[in-house]
Amino acid sequence: PMAASSSSAGLPVPPGLTAGIFAIPRGVPQPCTLLKALGPSLEHGPTEQAVERLQKGRDNVASLLGSGTGKPIVPAQDPGLSPAIEVLRGIDAFHTLLAQLILSGEVNPEGLQLGSDFVVEWPSPLNRIATKVKIKPSAEPSQILAGFHLEATMVLATKGMVQMVDARDTLGEDLVDPKGAAERLKSAAGTFEYLREQLEKEWSGSLNSVLGAAQRPIESNPNICAAFRDLCLANAQQMAILVSLQSGNGKPTLLSKLSLGVHSLLKNALDRFKAHGGDLSNLACAVSKNDPSCPLPIFLACQISLWQSLAYYWQSVTYWDKAEYGQGIAYLKQAHALVADVKDPLKAPGIPRHHTGQFGELTQPLSEYKALLNELLAGFTRENNQIYFSAVPALADADVLPAPVVMMKTIAFPTPTPVPLQLQSRAQAAALAAAAATAATPGSPPAPPASTLASPEAPPPPEYNVLAVLPDGASTPGAPPAYATVTTIEPEPPAYPGATAPTPSGPGATSSRLQAMGFPPAAIQRALAEAQGNEEAALELLLSGM
Repeated sequence: PMAASSSSAGLPVPPGLTAGIFAIPRGVPQPCTLLKALGPSLEHGPTEQAVERLQKGRDNVASLLGSGTGKPIVPAQDPGLSPAIEVLRGIDAFHTLLAQLILSGEVNPEGLQLGSDFVVEWPSPLNRIATKVKIKPSAEPSQILAGFHLEATMVLATKGMVQMVDARDTLGEDLVDPKGAAERLKSAAGTFEYLREQLEKEWSGSLNSVLGAAQRPIESNPNICAAFRDLCLANAQQMAILVSLQSGNGKPTLLSKLSLGVHSLLKNALDRFKAHGGDLSNLACAVSKNDPSCPLPIFLACQISLWQSLAYYWQSVTYWDKAEYGQGIAYLKQAHALVADVKDPLKAPGIPRHHTGQFGELTQPLSEYKALLNELLAGFTRENNQIYFSAVPALADADVLPAPVVMMKTIAFPTPTPVPLQLQSRAQAAALAAAAATAATPGSPPAPPASTLASPEAPPPPEYNVLAVLPDGASTPGAPPAYATVTTIEPEPPAYPGATAPTPSGPGATSSRLQAMGFPPAAIQRALAEAQGNEEAALELLLSGM
């Protein structure tokens, strides 16, 4: 027999449910005086002009990221910030010039000379730790290059994160351009993959030589770059599913496989964050009324449960339409279980009852999806009990789900191909002039090659090539030629209202704020216990008639 009318509900998944893209906060770099510090290397006029453009580009990037706010970390959706697309244009212009400077130093390291301290300081929007590297004029060229590599690492990581926000902006609240969003997400994946490759090939060794692995920013870990690459590819595949839902032409069998592909990529990303991200309780949070606390790992864990649920849902529809009613019900029960309320989605599949921060944007479509599952499960069960009498197997005895399908690939990062600048210190310029004058005198010996020329007063190379890590605010006289300070940005964001956060109050705790609203003390105690001590979440429960 053919399936009954319940199967007509095969594809009414709310499209907004597929639109979850996490917006990473912006880390705002501190000023970096490249032009002043590199003064001794800029005797060549065109080179000086190029570094002037580089300096203006760096200042512009800081401004676009939000230096005018006075905050080291700014939520991506704070009002008044420059649009993501403008930030990306500024980053691309600056990175092109920075890549040229890096290549110039690699080709001619003797030309890298500092006239004053060279400082690189970027706060990480992921773990709220700022790494500050100060390189003094006595530093070796390799240490100066390491400073450039740190700057390039943070610039590229920032670009990838801003590309994710640009994809959200392109999609829009009305979900108008999922194809454009997917292209931007694949480009973001390409940015993170390029950074991962650069770090594994060369930059990790360079950074380790001056920072040490323990002091490196989290963005410089190739595994974190790979996590973001997979996250961006998962988001891009979400957009493909959204296009299918909007067209109404998607087949449940294919949608199930694509959903499992999204689930697989998200799980890979979360596993890498767990292994290499340190404390996950507040990863990628920002303190702002416009961005309540919702750590990236919590967001990912919820998405993982959601996409696995969607895969089971579409598999259920597939089997129901094949008249395998018992297995269809088994899959639908599992889809329902995967979006059930849990306190900590990092420990058990499910979704917290109280959706805060960016996951709160999915509250409405998630509510509609749960209602769909409830209605469909009731209908399937009723029809099976009255008409088909098909045995409902345990999930372990049902057919296995199909293999995940990952159809998205990265869009390769456009590899810079700059022309090296002519870096030349004053000592080299003076030596070259003297050599030219000597060569003009009859009978003079031939001038030595320019690469061997050096100032007779040049100090001997430093004995150490590793940055000392000093406590923040430590006195610098007598410090090595390059050193770093690592500080935690304050204040910490509020704890996410789940099992990952400590309960601030005991079983009998109450709230004067909630009491002042007229709620009974016993009801307040029950609500606070259910909400893990979070007053806002407890208020929601009380208002809902708990």
